[in-house]
This record gives sequence, C-alpha cells and structure tokens, in this order.
Amino acid sequence: MKKCSLVTMCMLLSHLIVAQCTPDLSIMYNGVYPKTLPKGIEGKPYSQVMQFKIPKDTMSLTVDSLYILSVVGGPAAVNVECNKPECAYKGNSIGCALLTFNAPIGSAGNYSLDVTVKVKLKSGIPFVPPVYQTFTSSLDLTIDQAVGVKDLWALWKDGRIQVVPNPFTSSTTLKFLSYKKQTATLKVFDLTGQLRIQQNVELTIGLNQPTLNMAGLTPGAYILSLEMDEKAFRTKILRTD
Repeated sequence: MKKCSLVTMCMLLSHLIVAQCTPDLSIMYNGVYPKTLPKGIEGKPYSQVMQFKIPKDTMSLTVDSLYILSVVGGPAAVNVECNKPECAYKGNSIGCALLTFNAPIGSAGNYSLDVTVKVKLKSGIPFVPPVYQTFTSSLDLTIDQAVGVKDLWALWKDGRIQVVPNPFTSSTTLKFLSYKKQTATLKVFDLTGQLRIQQNVELTIGLNQPTLNMAGLTPGAYILSLEMDEKAFRTKILRTD
C-alpha cells in the first residue's frame, strides 16, 4: 500500500513539473510570443509564460519535432518549465513554457533573452536521414530599479529624481515625491545647454510618475531638469536607438 502511494505521489509531482502553463490555442502564426516580455523589478522574483507556435514544414522539409535547449541572457539563470516533458514538441503544434528567475539588486537594465531550439527535419524521400538544425530567437526584457518611498525621499534631498528605464529608446518614466499639489516644470537640455523639451506637470501629493516622450529627439545624452519648490532636480539621461 505504501509503495502504491509513493508511486502515485511521484506521478503527480512529475505532472506538476511539466504543467506550469497553458498553451494559447488561439495563436495563428508561427513564432514566439510575446516578443517583448513584461518588465521585472530588481530584487524580486520574475515569472512569465512564453507562448509559441511551431511550423509544420520548411521550404522543402517537414518539421518532425522541436526541443527547447536553453534560455539565456537575462540578469540571472533562467529556469524553464515546459508543458511537455523534456520541452519536446511535434511540428505544427502549440506550446508554452514558464520562465522564472530572481533578478538581483543592481541588475536593472535592458536584456535580450536568447531562446535556442533544436529542430528535427524530415524529408519525404525514402531512406533519407533526418536533418537536425539549431535556431536562436530573442525576447526583449527590461528590469526596472526597485524604488521605495524611502529611496525617493533620499533622492529628493540629494536634488535628484528616479528615471526608469535609463537608458531608454523613445520614452521613460520619472518617479519622485511631492508633499503638496503643485505645478512642476520639466525641461530637457542637450549637452551644449540648448533647451530641447519643456512641459508643465501637474503633481499630486505623494508619488508622481509622469512619462517623458523623447521620440522626437536624436539618440544621445541629455540633462533632465525638474523644477519645483524653487529647486531644480537634475539627472543625466540617455536615449538609445
């Protein structure tokens, strides 16, 4: 009886290991989704489901099966839990995998996760051996800085504000505190001192998180200035391609 219970428990645990996500059967096109993963926060566990649709064939060969070999490139080692044993999938099927890791403090930034798979291809010609090929696709991931009220007050006293993410591509978010309702002036200067952006921001009591749109400026370094309470909070920001 004990032996039977032990076997049953092992079977249940084995099922849980490979059943951490549910495939999205509505996916119509081949590929990996989402291309850009939701943001994470340094110092906190990260968890996200990766969905994918495997093609039926290539130009001349049929896709027999696909195996996920690795997911690397993040701020820490990525654990991959697939909905199929050994992350093995047949051609023309839909699958999913749960990606988890712990983003350490100090890991804020932009990352590109490389998903490497091995594909078994078969020919319709008799006695022709299968062909194995390896492919890698990338998923974009941003890890934001962990910012608490205590950290924001410390920055305020030091004449600085929090900018997340930084560097950024076209827009970024400011994070700072205000002890009253007021109007602040947001300015962006290039490194020659020329004013490039100016806008007013209506602040509320407590945490404020206005978004700065830099899409109209060329990539490069700028000085961000937030003027409120007769004080200017300045920090350097970087727009990338």
